[in-house]
Amino acid sequence: MVSLIGIVLGLGTLLLFVSPLLYVYIKGPEGTSPTPYEADLAERREKGRDEQ
Repeated sequence: MVSLIGIVLGLGTLLLFVSPLLYVYIKGPEGTSPTPYEADLAERREKGRDEQ
């Protein structure tokens, strides 16, 4: 019985941390503002093009 409660609590906390990440992952590309990681990638791509 205790293990079941532990599993439920563990999944609950995991969901609490994962859901914002999933929200950003799903909304990021379509949203108006890209995530900092995506913005950084785009910036690096632009620099790479300039050097070539």
